[in-house]
Amino acid sequence: MKVYSPQTAWYLTRMLEAAILDGTGSAGIYEGPLAGKTGTTSFETVAGANRDIWFAGFTPELSGAIWMGYDRTDSEHYLTDGSSVPTKLFKNVLSSIYEETLEKELAFTPPSGVSDLEEPIRFVSIEDLTADVSLGWRGATVHLQWSGSHDERLHYHIYEKSEDGITKKGEVVGSHEFKLTGQNIFSQSYYVVIPFNPQIDREGYPSNVVEARLRLFSKDDQAS
Repeated sequence: MKVYSPQTAWYLTRMLEAAILDGTGSAGIYEGPLAGKTGTTSFETVAGANRDIWFAGFTPELSGAIWMGYDRTDSEHYLTDGSSVPTKLFKNVLSSIYEETLEKELAFTPPSGVSDLEEPIRFVSIEDLTADVSLGWRGATVHLQWSGSHDERLHYHIYEKSEDGITKKGEVVGSHEFKLTGQNIFSQSYYVVIPFNPQIDREGYPSNVVEARLRLFSKDDQAS
């Protein structure tokens, strides 16, 4: 019976590997490919207590799970440890098995014809948005600039805030600047940039808000 496509199975394997490398399954030591997931059920009656803790995982050759808990949890029978305990035990068991009986693969082998999982795109905090205004034959040009992510896959949505509300003015990918031409120099406009992650189809937190204002004198002139 087919439960998942090869592509979905490979994606799940890679995500569960990540949980072992730097996620909730990182406790303990095991030198080899491992994918898995921890689990915890809280015991609400006692602060910080748990009903169940477990770890389920697999290697290219083996799969298994370790659960810890009482048959009946009450005020005198509960767990005070978290899922790191079964995780460490699972890795110790694997290490013993492979050391004594099995040869292990050095890594999970992807099925034929599947693509690898992309590295996640991470949001950045934008707190230095600036707006410079210059005049031309066709009106004012507003030049927005900000510090963004080194990941060129991250998108940025540009919005204008005015008395009429907020309007999306454009979008850039991997770039940290945007120009709006033909703007009315007499209108009062504010701008904000919001990072957008296309992997999860979601916006992050908005940047600082800047006012686009034409300066008749340079900053040097004002200072003198």
